Amino acid sequence: MRRSVPYFWIILLCLTALAACKRSAPLRHQFETFSRGFNQCSPADENCTYLKFSYPVFTQGPNPAGLKAIQRRVMDFLLAPTGEKKASDLEGFAKDFFADFQAYRQQFPNAPQVWSLERSVDVLVEDPRILSLSFRETQFLGGAHPNSTRTLVSLNPENGAPYTLDELLLPGYLDKLNALGEKKFREVRKIPEGQGLEEAGFDFPGGKFKLNDNFAAGADGLIFYFNPYEVAAYVYGPTEVEIGYGSLKELVNRKGPLRDLAK
Repeated sequence: MRRSVPYFWIILLCLTALAACKRSAPLRHQFETFSRGFNQCSPADENCTYLKFSYPVFTQGPNPAGLKAIQRRVMDFLLAPTGEKKASDLEGFAKDFFADFQAYRQQFPNAPQVWSLERSVDVLVEDPRILSLSFRETQFLGGAHPNSTRTLVSLNPENGAPYTLDELLLPGYLDKLNALGEKKFREVRKIPEGQGLEEAGFDFPGGKFKLNDNFAAGADGLIFYFNPYEVAAYVYGPTEVEIGYGSLKELVNRKGPLRDLAK
């Protein structure tokens, strides 16, 4: 009986180590592309109506349910309909997209006759505690000009849920964070300290700068992104504001998801 005790502890230690390895399995992904042209034209051709997608496929993670939720978020973005139909896969999406284009050509024969749609998902940070993704879309569907949007998000790899700033930063962070954000915004847009934002062409509620919810944790700091039309006319384009972790020392929750990134 005494001889069996060491074996019991060895087996227990092995099972514990195996479970720990399974829980801490790092995220892994590979990139894939999907490209289709109307009537098999090449997207490189000048008059080709096409769609082009690039995106990560996550093959490993700390939790199967979280991995599934993350991949579902990626596919929901890629399959977001431009028309009335909701496709279940990329081939179906391409079929619906080109059918809508064909109907548009017949209804408006004198309008621009080339459409394009590009969607990409990029991995900004792949940390055991945080996964940051950038979702970018550029489209021209016969309007006055192309339109582009970018959405940022930081996810919990365990369950795929998006983090909020409240989960990343300490209580009472908001005013200090907005002050840091305005300083960076003015630097990027070359707006002098004494000049009002409205005078410079930017429209914030009450004329007071405020960071939006379109953010992600980057490798070097928190990234906030203002899309065209969001705080200024289309001609101003987008604005990216990155607040380095060095400036956020007093605001970062050292026990939270940023503890390894914001060392």
